[in-house]
Amino acid sequence: MSTERLDELVIPQEPVDPERLSRILSPYLRLSSDGQFRYQTSFADLSPPEKVLVVLLGELAQSSLGLSTDDRLNPVEIARKAELELGAAYPSLRSLEQDGVVTNEAGQYRVDPSEFERVVKRINS
Repeated sequence: MSTERLDELVIPQEPVDPERLSRILSPYLRLSSDGQFRYQTSFADLSPPEKVLVVLLGELAQSSLGLSTDDRLNPVEIARKAELELGAAYPSLRSLEQDGVVTNEAGQYRVDPSEFERVVKRINS
């Protein structure tokens, strides 16, 4: 099989629309000029998995803005940023990974950009 034929198997990764990302995050999270998360009051109303998704989308926004070099976080960083105990963060991450909306690469988690629509539905449900 030629390489050309193998290339047909690759699903092109569409970039996440920055305007849409901003609309999704703005009720829950703002970024300071130095990239720190500033939570809105509605963040407290989210379930642990939704908080994890907002944090990971926030990392994606930071990376898109050049405020960080990577959009991946380990579970301890996620728990700290999401203001969750590790005992709540781990099951949330496992569930989100099993649902296919986050990926785990060597213990570093990120939102799967190809599953952006499903992530939005999880937060807005």
